[in-house]
Amino acid sequence: MVKSLMLEIERDAPDLFAIVRSTVFRTWNKPTIISDFVLRWALAHGFAKTIDHSHLCIATGQSLETQSLKHLKTLFGGLDFFCINDTTDDAKDSDPRLLQMHQILSALLPDASRCELVSSAVDTMPRLHANGFC
Repeated sequence: MVKSLMLEIERDAPDLFAIVRSTVFRTWNKPTIISDFVLRWALAHGFAKTIDHSHLCIATGQSLETQSLKHLKTLFGGLDFFCINDTTDDAKDSDPRLLQMHQILSALLPDASRCELVSSAVDTMPRLHANGFC
């Protein structure tokens, strides 16, 4: 987004921008500006357009006996992206849903990503890297 567009959007919704700037933490009543508001504003005013992509979303908290995991296996490689929403907040490491998800992802993605291959000399965020996040 260009700065002039952001200034125009802020003129349209000054109260929202003030609420968002009131904290560094985001909650339901203090949304992120870019993902929750600016993109919708840009769509509504013709500055952005929606593009459909092939995708699949899976929630780890739901029963993984559903078709979603079978669907992921079938569609893997042909999807533009897939999302796994970890909704098992208080689950133990031995939770069957997490074990099943790990098994499927390990089979689909057997090689570590660039982000998971952490150089011992540049390990500034070991917790994030250990979990496979970049």
